[in-house]
Amino acid sequence: MSISLVEILDRGAPAISRRALAFLVLALPLLVQLGLSLWLALATPFPSPIDELQHTTFVRSMAANPEFFPDYASLGSGLPPSAAAPEPNYLNHPTPYYVALGQLWDDGVSVEGQMLKLRLINVAVASFAIIIMLAAGAMAFPDLSGRAVFSSVLVLFPKTPGMAGFVNNDSLVLVATGIVFAGLLRLADQRDTRAGLLVGAGLALAGWTKLTALVMLGTAALLVVLLVALNGRAVARRTLLTGASIAAIGAIPTFANLLSSGKIIWSSPTHNAVPEALRPDLSAGEFLLHFLQNLALKWPAFEPAAPIQLACLAAVLLICLAGAFFILPTVLRREQPEPLALVAGAFLLALPISIGIHTIYGWSAFLAIGDLTSAQMRYYAPLWPGIALAMTLVHRQIVSPRHKVIAALLMGELLLVCSPFTGMFQAEQLPSI
Repeated sequence: MSISLVEILDRGAPAISRRALAFLVLALPLLVQLGLSLWLALATPFPSPIDELQHTTFVRSMAANPEFFPDYASLGSGLPPSAAAPEPNYLNHPTPYYVALGQLWDDGVSVEGQMLKLRLINVAVASFAIIIMLAAGAMAFPDLSGRAVFSSVLVLFPKTPGMAGFVNNDSLVLVATGIVFAGLLRLADQRDTRAGLLVGAGLALAGWTKLTALVMLGTAALLVVLLVALNGRAVARRTLLTGASIAAIGAIPTFANLLSSGKIIWSSPTHNAVPEALRPDLSAGEFLLHFLQNLALKWPAFEPAAPIQLACLAAVLLICLAGAFFILPTVLRREQPEPLALVAGAFLLALPISIGIHTIYGWSAFLAIGDLTSAQMRYYAPLWPGIALAMTLVHRQIVSPRHKVIAALLMGELLLVCSPFTGMFQAEQLPSI
């Protein structure tokens, strides 16, 4: 399928052809995502280098003793028949994901059998999340070319196949992301009274899955509300109250941590700790440069990033800047922008805010224990649908059909180079998300 064919059909094609192509522009990206995720799930030895052992032992711990507010420091990190690992599990996430998978745990089944089952479940959960986002995009873009560009960019976030193909709670983060994204599109359009319910439910799920997801999605949601109000389309009070009330449920794990430990999130005092004598002497500015460099190197599915992959990241950031250049002035000047621009603008603004919050957290971890591993690109998956939306709006501004095709194909090729596809022919490579 090519974008040129999509545009030809946009201008006038038989109804049956349009229906078939409308299906293909959603189904093909989903199949690409599903294929890459399944390949990683089936071909990667256990444990994969993404803390999969710790996520899996967390599942086993919840299978033996399911609870919503565990003592994280007491969770083990060993799997039968091997002995327990020398240090406790260092994960600190809310437990619903692990409690749910724990119901399927069976100590009578081999570790390999368990892993295949849990990985395939993870693929299914992540695929469900992608379907939610694709459906939201299909409703947002009535034109086939817009749908094709959005859906293709959406599924090519380099970290998504690893988040889907291995045992980790990021698959549930993707579900929360899809729900919030769909709700925000409806909220900005102000034609659906259930928008508050969707946004609130997604934020609640994010809060009970991963704090970083709650922070990023919550920032984007707040910005959408503010931008809608700024443009004279104040969100209905009932919608706000519904969304805020349900979203507040997502803050319960954080408040529970505050009450039990005095911190918003428990952190292992030993994992990634560096003895003071071995810690580099970095100023705040030097740490910032180190942090951003590490974040960039973690952009592709297979780390560290090669020059062509860094070029892809640079292209994405430049497109985001282009999107900010033509979207944000319209939004901030109250020129009655379309609802899609409000949502895209909110996500574009949420990106630097999230990077700032992330950097501050990383700096505090460095000062406390010398940890220099806080920069993780996968944390930004909740913002990717909004970035894909902004990139699609930028693509729509290109006037020449030929230039539109070239731009779409070039961006698609660059993103594909960053995906696990590049490692399918290199058996020695393992993804790291």
